[in-house]
Amino acid sequence: MMKILATAILMSGSLLMSFSVDQFLNTHFNGGKKAFVEILQQHFQYPEDAQEACRIGQLKVELMIDGQGKVNKVTFLSAMGLGLESAVKKALQKTSGQWKTGQNRTLEFTIACQIDGGPKIKGDIPLMGTFSESNGNNYVESLCPTDNEVLKKLLLHLRSGRYEDANRWGEELLRRDPDSAHFQSLDRMIQSKRGQ
Repeated sequence: MMKILATAILMSGSLLMSFSVDQFLNTHFNGGKKAFVEILQQHFQYPEDAQEACRIGQLKVELMIDGQGKVNKVTFLSAMGLGLESAVKKALQKTSGQWKTGQNRTLEFTIACQIDGGPKIKGDIPLMGTFSESNGNNYVESLCPTDNEVLKKLLLHLRSGRYEDANRWGEELLRRDPDSAHFQSLDRMIQSKRGQ
């Protein structure tokens, strides 16, 4: 499942306005949030390499929309690899021409794309489709370890003094939620143990 979490910043001259993702899409995208979700769900393809590696987490993306409503620039502020950036970019480019910017104005905003099988949070935009197995189960949820399972593995390695293994699981948690103060604290602890 891919979800979009966004606080959009509309740049119009020097005026900055903060919107919820729903407000932003309903104001600036033809057909509003519903149409945006439909386009992304139709075009996002979870790369096979990412599926096999259970690559889940958060991608922060900065978009620039030109005065004609076309996607002009897609910049990733975080990375996950294994083709996920390319897949997200292709889906976002399919929204080109659907944006309402006003005369000769550009829109610049940042969104956070959460790719995982986690619970739906208000403002998320789930991108299903290729994520479902033939039996209807969510692919990511059925094959990939949960955050709690990863955390248990990390703590097991920490307790046994296997800091390199703990580091690998810590990196996985940070990839999933780079803004988590808890995961950042664990990472600092692992790094201090590795340095001893």
